[in-house]
Amino acid sequence: MNVRNAKEEIDQNMIVMDTGLFVKDYNSTIPDTFPRVSMKILEIFQSAHPSLFKRKDQWTVFHHRKKVMDWLASYSKRT
Repeated sequence: MNVRNAKEEIDQNMIVMDTGLFVKDYNSTIPDTFPRVSMKILEIFQSAHPSLFKRKDQWTVFHHRKKVMDWLASYSKRT
């Protein structure tokens, strides 16, 4: 990967999106074997982790994707 591609990837990961767009992006980029998210699941995640959000409806791949993946594994076991 060259420097330009790396910078473009970083920029893509920092794009702020609303919850609906994050749902679409997340579900379309994770492996088929991973659990999917919904608006309702992300509302529960937000309630459980309010410190991760400056504003309620602002998500980024960089700040939230890995945390959602980790949390979703434990959340899925409880439901």
